[in-house]
Amino acid sequence: MIHGSCLCGSTKFTLHGKLRSARFCYCTNCTKFAGTSPATWAMADRASLRFEAQDAPVTKFNSGRGKRCFCATCGSPVWFESLEHPETYAIPLGVLDDGDIPMPAMNLWTRSKPGWCSINNDLPGYETDPWMDQNMNKPVFRPARKQDCPVIAALYRISSDGVAEYIWSQLAQPGEDPLTVGEQRYAREDTVFSYLNCTVIELDDRVIGMLVAFPMHADPAEVESDPVLAPYSRLEEDDSYYICGMAVMPEYRGRGLGTRLLALAEEQAVNKGFDKLSLVVFEQNSGAKKLYDRHGYREAGREAVVPHPSIHYTGDAILMVKELDRH
Repeated sequence: MIHGSCLCGSTKFTLHGKLRSARFCYCTNCTKFAGTSPATWAMADRASLRFEAQDAPVTKFNSGRGKRCFCATCGSPVWFESLEHPETYAIPLGVLDDGDIPMPAMNLWTRSKPGWCSINNDLPGYETDPWMDQNMNKPVFRPARKQDCPVIAALYRISSDGVAEYIWSQLAQPGEDPLTVGEQRYAREDTVFSYLNCTVIELDDRVIGMLVAFPMHADPAEVESDPVLAPYSRLEEDDSYYICGMAVMPEYRGRGLGTRLLALAEEQAVNKGFDKLSLVVFEQNSGAKKLYDRHGYREAGREAVVPHPSIHYTGDAILMVKELDRH
């Protein structure tokens, strides 16, 4: 029997069984979870865990491949619940108090090791997790973090077809890269254009796609004074969940990721109590429009694009809306 507890003692548990596959892990998620690198784990059967005390709730955060669980009082990490292997919990060795605690036998995700961290052992090392290779090519959809803002800005620039480039160029200081402006804007937390409203697709520790979506509450009294932007401001569907942008890196297109982002946006809309989604697409962007057509979006309005060297298309911009059945 192995006993474990959090720092404040609100959560205490026992493991009725042996721990296995103890390892040092240097991946980015585990480094953030533990607050240091490497994180040190061993695997346990979920059925073997029993609570001795739970005076405070356990908070769970979905980091992509599973839920990272903390004591709600002191913040101690207590275990990890894998979505791919729900029968197994990963237990951080630092919360274990006594019992048959194994020594780590391997170093995993060494390619993600922070520069300030050294590997000071002679254990076998693996760039990824060889026992998860069958899952390594599965993209993970997770909430964006502030450190994702550079790639969020790059992906949003792709998705906006020049509109973001136009806006950021207007805001940039002389000699400043518009992409830097975009990164700074998405790092904010007091606006809808924030990383807090973004979901990213991560594959092998790299962000390869992005969705930014938020509630749209149109104000007819607000008039856009910039003639280039005015057409888009007139294509706002009130009380809808607005897909502001979505993009996938070019080398990862054609794998159904755009479809999955649309499904995720629909799920978010329902969870937030909306009965419709909206988005704006350029008529000349035929591939994107066909995707939205296939998924039940219908034209609800259109405006002529004001030509500008930054904007990739001319013709019309189209407001598309999808009604949701919440029953």
